[in-house]
Amino acid sequence: MERQTVPEPSPVPEVDPQKSFAGEVTVYVRSSAPDVARERQRRTLERIEQLANAGAVNSVEIVQWQNKVSEPVDGPKPDALEWYDEFVEAVGEQSLEPFFEARSGVGRLDRVIVLPVICIAARRDTDLVGVYPRWNDGVHESIEDALDRLTDGTIENA
Repeated sequence: MERQTVPEPSPVPEVDPQKSFAGEVTVYVRSSAPDVARERQRRTLERIEQLANAGAVNSVEIVQWQNKVSEPVDGPKPDALEWYDEFVEAVGEQSLEPFFEARSGVGRLDRVIVLPVICIAARRDTDLVGVYPRWNDGVHESIEDALDRLTDGTIENA
């Protein structure tokens, strides 16, 4: 019989209380994702929990969203489209490509947005101050960058 070793839990990061993010972090995860992506989601959620426990952030919300969301021509906008539009307003549509894929709709659909497997948004009060993943002047700002920036209090996009 082969012995399996249980991996040790990741250490809780040290966080300077003076640099904690005084806002809310929302982690959006796709509800249907391939196994490799699910593992990445699990690791991200584990790290967010560690950061919250270490005092790096005041509030964390986890939201599940679909693979894609459609906007009907004559109906209310789904929440995921409201969030996407908020992200576009904050950082621009070009910054979100290819992580979000916006397409024109067909028939009774105005548009369709393919959503990423993981997205992190940081809000101070009600203002969106950080969106990950994204491109910023040719530099990829990843989910891992967001997690690292929460550790040192620099989650806000430049």
